[in-house]
Amino acid sequence: MAMVLISYLERKKVFKVPNNIENDIAYLKSEVLEGFDFGTNVNLDVTFQKYDEEWEDFVDVARDFKVANKDRLKAVVTPCLIDMSQPASPTPSTSGSTLEVHKARQSRFLVSHQPPACDKSMPPRLSLLLLNVDTPLNFLIM
Repeated sequence: MAMVLISYLERKKVFKVPNNIENDIAYLKSEVLEGFDFGTNVNLDVTFQKYDEEWEDFVDVARDFKVANKDRLKAVVTPCLIDMSQPASPTPSTSGSTLEVHKARQSRFLVSHQPPACDKSMPPRLSLLLLNVDTPLNFLIM
């Protein structure tokens, strides 16, 4: 078992990584999200960095990085954003007018099980965006 010190902003925690884990980084991502008390209401991705003496700075570690006992890593947490420029597939309508397609898009729930910007090695989390039919899109501020 490896003991790893992970820092996030001003916080630091020690995490245990069992020897029988297939992917240390994927395991640590889920442990960090839970251990640093991130809520489940947002999709977050975690990148880890390790100090590189040659570069004299922290650099991202590879996804297949194997941690060693007493490693020190920095966690960089970023939100996974839903790309709203890619519209959800429209609800079929009889006339197919642009206005009907637009209204159908407004009135539905947009659900993404894993936004494209997220790391696919993480377990999927449900992202839900509600759009109100009565709210004009030009006034919708997010």
